[in-house]
Amino acid sequence: MGEFVGIDPSAAHRLIRRMEAGEGLLDGVRPLLEAAVAEAGADWAGRRGCAAVRRARRFLREARRELRWRIDTAEQLVPVRERGLLTVTFPFGGEAEAARTGRSAATAVLAALPSTRTTGPPTGPATEPPTESPTGPPTGRAAGTSRSGDAPTPHQPPATRTPTPTEAPTTAKRANPTERATPTEQSIPTEQAGTVEGVGPDQWAASGGWVAVVERVLGGCGEVVGDPACAAALLAGLGPGGLVLVLRGWVAAEAGGERDGLPPAVLARAAGAAPGLLARAFAAAERTARLGEEWRELPATAPADVLTTLIALARPSGAFLNVVAAELLNRRPDAGPDWNLHHLAHAYRTRPEALQELLAEHPKETGVLLDAYALGTHPAYERVLTEALRHALAPGAGADGLRERAWLGLAGALGGEHRLWPALENVPPAGRHP
Repeated sequence: MGEFVGIDPSAAHRLIRRMEAGEGLLDGVRPLLEAAVAEAGADWAGRRGCAAVRRARRFLREARRELRWRIDTAEQLVPVRERGLLTVTFPFGGEAEAARTGRSAATAVLAALPSTRTTGPPTGPATEPPTESPTGPPTGRAAGTSRSGDAPTPHQPPATRTPTPTEAPTTAKRANPTERATPTEQSIPTEQAGTVEGVGPDQWAASGGWVAVVERVLGGCGEVVGDPACAAALLAGLGPGGLVLVLRGWVAAEAGGERDGLPPAVLARAAGAAPGLLARAFAAAERTARLGEEWRELPATAPADVLTTLIALARPSGAFLNVVAAELLNRRPDAGPDWNLHHLAHAYRTRPEALQELLAEHPKETGVLLDAYALGTHPAYERVLTEALRHALAPGAGADGLRERAWLGLAGALGGEHRLWPALENVPPAGRHP
């Protein structure tokens, strides 16, 4: 267990900037010093000055890394963000210890996942290099999908690849033969995604075997997954495919394979189980920019229920939330509201600036949200969307200019007769105060 720490993030960030400036100064001085030492000759008494400069630079770099880890950890573990001093008991004595714990947990989870027998070559398509980070602007990807909003399988023929030494060739079969595999599920290594005698991951999960083991492993981690270094190491070990398999397996075992989003009762159980722990780990690593490159395409490739579970059980960044929204709303523009859409709207209640950006810059996706409301078939969705809109459009929410553009975007998408207008009648338009 680490120590009890008080830290002022803003002051600590100022110190980090000074360390960076000092490191840059030493980078400029070192070549000049080395040249002067070389010119002075081998018997000059000040030759050790170069080594001292290198030690000073290394100290600044290591101290800056350690301080940044402490800031990130404090900000993730303190539930309410406050200005000034934050006090927190660190779960680990240092970043290296946190990372070792995350790697050990990932190894134990992977060891519990179902093994496979070889049945043929892999079927997953080659993944194109991503063009944007999940913390970048929404991509507005349009694609047809199933009712559950699973990511579509590309229509081009799958590319072949050479299995790694730890992989045996396999064909990953789905429990439901009519449901097409998503790119993320296709990319899961053999030890994670394959099947035995035609038994798919959902059927393995329903049998209770490996899901219970994974629950015990992750349950032992507890709240330490809020440490960004531990979270990043855990997710790096699992990979996007492993994360999807664990979440889908838990849903198959605990919720009968629900694909339209977890109902509230199931979501409440998930919060204290493996999905909640993984969601909190993902949020801690994503908000602190510690996810590896392999996670860039998660919003485009993961099933809808996996994405909405991540945003419902934790609080990733507003930028990630908007990427998920753009992806999901383009996958299913004609489908009615379900719990996936409910969880998306619910996440926006605590991210008013993110919703303002969506309304202002993405009229197509805004229209999908509003069309689902207009159907009047999901009262819970209608209620949380109304609350999210009222929070985002209230005077003082976010920057005035963005809020005004959000109002204009909403008004343009609603038209004059939309049934949402009465719910917003007491919210003054941007630029006007009650």
